[in-house]
Amino acid sequence: MNNIESKMLSWLSIATGYPEAGFRFNGSDSPDFILTNGIGFEVKSGYGNAIVFSHRQWLKLLNLPICYVVVYMGKGEAEEVIPMEELPFGIKMWGKYKIRCEKITDTIPREEYLARLKADSNYQNYRQAIKEVK
Repeated sequence: MNNIESKMLSWLSIATGYPEAGFRFNGSDSPDFILTNGIGFEVKSGYGNAIVFSHRQWLKLLNLPICYVVVYMGKGEAEEVIPMEELPFGIKMWGKYKIRCEKITDTIPREEYLARLKADSNYQNYRQAIKEVK
């Protein structure tokens, strides 16, 4: 579990009233956290006002019965909690957030993916993204 996920686990525990032990961490798949009752939480670092999903991840999250996207902007707590049902596949905006979907394949090198993020006019934390992708 990385530093952001650890902070968000503590925040989720307080926000939901469930103890941290009640969340199962799903580090290699989505959603990041699942409660014993099946509710999922996907933690997303916001880049400026952009939230980026991979194509496969977005479709997987939409197929869960109840799931929320927890937007973390580096302030120690979630800035926004978005129900996945409000993010149908292909949506471009939610509130002030630009929603991006990247279909990453072997034909798109990591450097090009990062260059696309950097080119986004709302993207402000390029160096942080490099750390997260590496």
